[in-house]
Amino acid sequence: MDQQQSIPPPLWGINHVSSLPKDKPAAVYLRMSTSSQAGDRRRKLIAQADRITHWLLDEGYSVDEEPWTEVALGKMTAERPVLEHAAEHANKIGGALITRDLARYVRPENYHRVQNRDAAVRPKDYNRLLKRTCKVPLYTLCPPRAAEDERVEFASRWGGKRGRPSAIKNLAMALNICTDLLYKSHPARNGRWQKSIPEVAEKHGISSKTIDNFLGKRFENGQTVRQFLDDPEWLRADLDGSKIMELRQRLKYVL
Repeated sequence: MDQQQSIPPPLWGINHVSSLPKDKPAAVYLRMSTSSQAGDRRRKLIAQADRITHWLLDEGYSVDEEPWTEVALGKMTAERPVLEHAAEHANKIGGALITRDLARYVRPENYHRVQNRDAAVRPKDYNRLLKRTCKVPLYTLCPPRAAEDERVEFASRWGGKRGRPSAIKNLAMALNICTDLLYKSHPARNGRWQKSIPEVAEKHGISSKTIDNFLGKRFENGQTVRQFLDDPEWLRADLDGSKIMELRQRLKYVL
């Protein structure tokens, strides 16, 4: 019998994203256990959280564009300040929390990645989780009852370990990439935006070549995205709401 079947249903309280109402405000939360997993300046952690946010926005969900991230152990006896702050925020907006998989929320106290990797989360672990998250609705992208091997496979796909995306087809990601590149062009950044392509690519978990290919796409007037971003009007522009809206509308044509 599946070890997780022993968990009483009333204590489960974590649902798959497919049951999240698209008009319900939600905050993205992502945790990694160690600094090495999170990467230099937490770039890997932030990139994966951004990918989740982009996907949710593209699918029409109502989510905050700034995810909550932390480096901490998943066991409920560990300090989890960001999880608690994210839950307080979700509670204030009458929303929910969403993360990649169950293990991002909670690990059983007897879990060990080698000796006891299939350990099931116990009722007392859930009670602690519910208490620390203000009992806000909790959702995951990976089915919460997935076996550990299935969860690891799912995490590998979302973490880019089986190959980075070869194309940018997500409007939210395309918009964020363009605004990141334009931000780098500000005089205070000392240089043209093209020099920052590798840095932006790493942030979004894609290759520089993928961004180069995207920049070569053409708008309806034959102008490439690269030429558009090279326009002095955009290089000097303050990226306010109207500019962002204009950029979003233009990018719809090339995706």
